[in-house]
Order: sequence, then C-alpha cells, then structure tokens
Amino acid sequence: MLNKLRSVLGDADVLTSQAQMASYSTDWTGEFQSHPVAVVRPRTAEQVVDILRIASEFDVAVVTQGGNTSLVGGSVGGDWPHLIVSTRQLREVLTVDPATNQLTVSAGYTLAEVQECARAHGLEYPIDLAARDSATIGGTVATNAGGIRVVAHGMTRVHVVGVEIILSDGEVIDHLHPLVKDNSGPDISKLAVGSEGTLGIITAVRLQLSRPRTAAWTALIPVANLDVAIDISRAIGQQLLAAEVVLTRTANEVAAAHGLPMLSAETRWWLLVEGDAELPSSLLPDATIVALQPSDVERLWKYRELHTNVISHHRDVLKLDVSVDVDQLPTFIARVEEAATRHGVHEDAMYFFGHVMDGNIHISLIGAGIQRRALSDAVMDIVVEAGGAISAEHGVGQLKGKYLPLVRTGRELTLFNDVRQAFDPAGIMNPHVLQQ
Repeated sequence: MLNKLRSVLGDADVLTSQAQMASYSTDWTGEFQSHPVAVVRPRTAEQVVDILRIASEFDVAVVTQGGNTSLVGGSVGGDWPHLIVSTRQLREVLTVDPATNQLTVSAGYTLAEVQECARAHGLEYPIDLAARDSATIGGTVATNAGGIRVVAHGMTRVHVVGVEIILSDGEVIDHLHPLVKDNSGPDISKLAVGSEGTLGIITAVRLQLSRPRTAAWTALIPVANLDVAIDISRAIGQQLLAAEVVLTRTANEVAAAHGLPMLSAETRWWLLVEGDAELPSSLLPDATIVALQPSDVERLWKYRELHTNVISHHRDVLKLDVSVDVDQLPTFIARVEEAATRHGVHEDAMYFFGHVMDGNIHISLIGAGIQRRALSDAVMDIVVEAGGAISAEHGVGQLKGKYLPLVRTGRELTLFNDVRQAFDPAGIMNPHVLQQ
C-alpha cells in the first residue's frame, strides 16, 4: 500500500516515521493520540481520488485532517490501522465570482486566508474564530464551525452553497456550480457540512460572501452576572456583531501572561461586545472600556481570544463545548459549578467563557486526578435536562459519541447511519467518529 501511495504522491508526501507524523497524530488538546500507518499530504483532488481508491483496496480506514485544531479527537484516529489524510496542501483554487459574490476555494486554505481574499474584493466571509490562522476552510466546513460572529451571521452551514466531496471509492461529487437557485431535490452540500469526515473528503467549497458589516465600536463591560450580560446584549439590538463573556479571574490571567492592563476585580464577569451603529452609551456603566481605534480593538479582543492559550498551560483539563437556550444559561452555569465542586474541582480551576447570545459557553475544568468521565457525564446530564446540545461548534468527534443517544432519537441515529452507509459502504471514513 505504501508503495502505491508513494507512486501517487512522491516520497516527500507519504510520512511514515514517528518523528514525521508526530504533529499530525496528536490533537490540539493532547488528549487524543493515534498511530497511523502513514500521513499522506495530497496536493490535488485527483490525488485524493487515488488515495481513497488505494485505502479501499487495502481496507484501511481514512481520517481526514485540516488544521488539526479539533478538541474532540475528530481528526487524529486511534490505535487501529488508518491513514491520516492532511488536506493542508490542497490549494488549487481560490477564486471569487463577481457575478454572484461567491468564493470557490480548495480545502487547504486557512480561514484567515479566505477572510483576506474576501476583503480584497470588498466583501466579507463572516465566520471567525481565534484559530483562524491555522484552521482550514475544509475543516471548518466539515465541523460546521461557529465562532464569535454567529449572533450576527449564523454558523458555517448558512454560507456554504456548494462542495466538492470525494467518496471512499474515489467517486467525485462536484457541486461547485454558480447557480443562485437550484432546487433539484435534496442538497448534498448541506449534508456534507458538519459530517466530520464520515461521508467523504471535502476537497473544495463554494462560499457565499457578503457586504461587510464593520464594527463601529468595541466595548468591554463589567457585568455582575450573566443575566446582566444577556440584557445588555439584547438591548443593543440589531447592530450587535459579537457578544462574548469572560471571567475576570481568567481575563487577568491573560493580562498577566501577555502584558495587558489588569481588569477590575470588583465584578465577576466582563462582556465584550461590538456593534456596527452608534455607540449605545446609555447602556454602558462608567467602568466600561471602549475601543474605537484598531490597535485598541485588538487589545480588547486579546482578553477573549487568548483564553485558550492560558488554559492550555494547565494539565488535566476537561474541555466541554455545549449550548443551551440563552435564557437558561445563567442557571446552567450555576449547576455546572455545583457539579464540578462535587467532583473535586476548586472554584479557581473552573473556566467559563464564550458566546453568551448563542447560549454557548466553553467550559474548562482543571484538576489533577479529577474523575473526568464521571464529571463529563454529570455535565452532559445537566445539558440534556436543559434541552441543550452536547456539541455547540467543535463537533462530536470520538469524545462525545456516547452522548448522542441523549439528544438524538433512535430513529434519527438509524437514519444517519443509513446515510453514512450509502456514502461509505466500505465503512472506512473516520469510522470511530460520530459513533455511540
């Protein structure tokens, strides 16, 4: 098999030594590690076709990997025989169609590169997240990424108008056409979004760009609790572009690590908001920090975007990405705190931050020897009782498969497995992801 792969890709793009594969075989959290037969790095869609045909011939599983920023083990495989197919070198196409304001882009381009291309044409691709410089567009589509602008623009699925996806037998499904209207039955493209590499390998996507909504102001607002943060965000109304909450304690960890001014500890939370109209001064308390200049805006966003960097310096971190209805969020966080305390997590080792108006707060619980599985189960029980989602934007991956029956009916799971079987009858595409 390796000889056949080398004949297609060349020796340089078939990696087999542990040293060569190290950065590909461990996910961002460090929790999931794999032992692939090889890491292969195609540069063209045609090479992907050949890789999948070879994998099918030898009955070896295929795990697709973009920027490898997964937090749920979705992009690294495990101890079973598999190939990791890195799509980072798939960079054949990056073109904007001025007639439709749509961008066709190969899967290996990063989110930041897509954003920059849109800006160069006076347009905007509004999906944005802290890992923009490393997350690939193929990966963000495969996981239906959200990020910091969902409250204004929606998730990735809203912006995808077409995909090129290659199935496990090497067949190419090409839906990259420029038609504004195509109502010819179910849309395969939308099905591919969020499929986490289980239906095939996405090699290119067509994205709908939009006219920019530029932030006129950014404000960091002290808030006593999440109820106040929600009320202020709602009062800002239609001009709201982003609404993020951070704990003062964590924000000041960021400040200490990165040379930023310390925030007042008189309040527990801070709300980072942006709007694209007049600054609503009447809503903002006196201690609010307002930024109008780009350098000041960048400084305020660091308090939020560098959270993950600070948390990553800790060991024994349980990361949970979930969502509930916005109105239930304050009660939900309080219940999570209670559960974490019962499982031995100290208050100073609980980190909460994220997208308050999406009902999506990222939870990191830290402690040597904490009962990770029992604590994760306890939090997921709270999520289910609140009618929430076990994954808000990072996908299910390998980490959360066992919780799927809690939020999806048996019939839904059967239907999904039937779809998966139809796309991948050989069962080689990321076989341990999205499985109970």
